[in-house]
Amino acid sequence: MKLIGDKSLLAFEILPNDCDAPRIAHIRIWANNRHLNYEDSHPYLPSFIWSVKGDLGRDFSLNRFQDYFDRLSPGETLDFIDSTADVEDENIEDEEDDIPPSDEIISPNEILDFIDNTGDIEDKIYPYHMFMDWAETTDNFSSLLFRHDGNLYLSYSFWREHHRPQEEINKWFFIQIEEDYLVSILKELVQHFKEYA
Repeated sequence: MKLIGDKSLLAFEILPNDCDAPRIAHIRIWANNRHLNYEDSHPYLPSFIWSVKGDLGRDFSLNRFQDYFDRLSPGETLDFIDSTADVEDENIEDEEDDIPPSDEIISPNEILDFIDNTGDIEDKIYPYHMFMDWAETTDNFSSLLFRHDGNLYLSYSFWREHHRPQEEINKWFFIQIEEDYLVSILKELVQHFKEYA
């Protein structure tokens, strides 16, 4: 077993592989002492590491929409970001998920550049803050990164109807996290599985 990071913040627990399939690992994702990916802790490594590298390429300043949050508390900021999500599109699996990733890493900010510039700016707020959108391994929860008063916050929410306890469904939890710490553990995770990077 190997633990990358601190479970009280964000951590990746790499366990002995209990699956015979090649290129599959046993990884538990922890935040705020909660096991987040309890439904699927067996990612397909090429896609998983590709997604992690995509998050590493993001703009961690997260300043693009800060004017919206000036007078809000961290909780109110998170609620506002969540209110801009397209409920119809969120958590719907795309047929293109099965396409093998290319070697080119596309950051969340580059993805936003491909979004049509017509329409409301609010449509872009939620995607800009999305984090850990790493295919099936993270499908049972949503995660956002946001800043408040210059501090970085990591948030997560369980959304599936069968989640227990039920009172947590669609409730957001958040913790303050240092950018250097976050980047370092993501890099360490990629390095640990460097043959798939």
